[in-house]
Amino acid sequence: MKRILYFAIMIIIVFSLVACKSPQTEAVDPAATLDNTALPTEQLTEAPDCGEQPANTDDPLLPVVEIPEEYSAFEEVLAIPVKWYSYEELSANPSLGEEMTYLESIEDMEMVHYSPEAFCVTDDGEIAIVDTIGARLCVYDPASGQLKRSVPVGVMLEAYPTRVTKYDGVYYVLIPYYDSRIVAVYPNGTTSEIPVPQLQGMLEYCHVSEYYAEDGRLILTLIGPDLIMTKAVSLSDGSVTSLYSTQWTLENDTFTVTRNGMIWSFPAEPSSGVRSSRIDVLKVGENGELYVIQEIPIEGQDDIGLYQIYDKDGRLLRCEKIDYFMDSYMTADGGRTVGPDDYLYEMHCDEDAVRICVLPFEAMD
Repeated sequence: MKRILYFAIMIIIVFSLVACKSPQTEAVDPAATLDNTALPTEQLTEAPDCGEQPANTDDPLLPVVEIPEEYSAFEEVLAIPVKWYSYEELSANPSLGEEMTYLESIEDMEMVHYSPEAFCVTDDGEIAIVDTIGARLCVYDPASGQLKRSVPVGVMLEAYPTRVTKYDGVYYVLIPYYDSRIVAVYPNGTTSEIPVPQLQGMLEYCHVSEYYAEDGRLILTLIGPDLIMTKAVSLSDGSVTSLYSTQWTLENDTFTVTRNGMIWSFPAEPSSGVRSSRIDVLKVGENGELYVIQEIPIEGQDDIGLYQIYDKDGRLLRCEKIDYFMDSYMTADGGRTVGPDDYLYEMHCDEDAVRICVLPFEAMD
């Protein structure tokens, strides 16, 4: 019996010595086992359990976003002169020329109305601009700057078209107000309408982000106050199908975007102002690349914008610092798009012209 007690006491003493010594042992940095490179542990991000995870690489470390010292320079690719109208002049149904239609401020109203609101860059070299107040689609050849065709898509001051995309040779213009519909503009200048009454209520309070067509469907993402929803509209009968929702969270200076079973987790540049940094998803590529604009509020200064592209595993591929609020009347909702060349295009609506500018840049190593 004494021998048993002796061994029991020895075991307790040994375990006590091991427990006292273990906190003093040198911690193993998990990052040091990856590519033989030790990085700060705060660069490690972990996606929450939100469904199916994307395929991970052997290196989960995410680079810290470094803001470039200088703003990237946009290049002008198209400039269209504008013509100002009063409400009374437009109500008289004037014949619109090649200029973009601007509406002067209405008396006793603080809000000043401008046009246009949206545009798209096509893979066949055209630039289509929605002349919002004039309720028409204007298609330009950027090489010559000439207007190729102007097609009415509704009644002036009532249609308010706000989105446009091209698919299989046909332009599709979204008109969200009054009777919500999609107007198809064919190469010969004829049009047809696709009613979308199922979207009427949503379009009244949601901002339309992504807007493109594929497989006979028009895909549009609606950003509401509480949820980001992606819908598919059949181009044959206008029926609407819910595809998926997108959620993004900002926690511990890390953005996590969850969408259709895919998860992107990447670092957010912390803001120094009273508002938090935020993102706007512009596009998701065929291979899961995430194209985003990150807005960073800086106290006492204009907000900084970062145009960034991440791969499907959350690794930063490209980053450019842009002037988020240009000296123009650009409408933020539809004045920025990613072209088929992956370049960022912006629409700057100045007092004398509507300018389409591009931000070309090389991929990061």
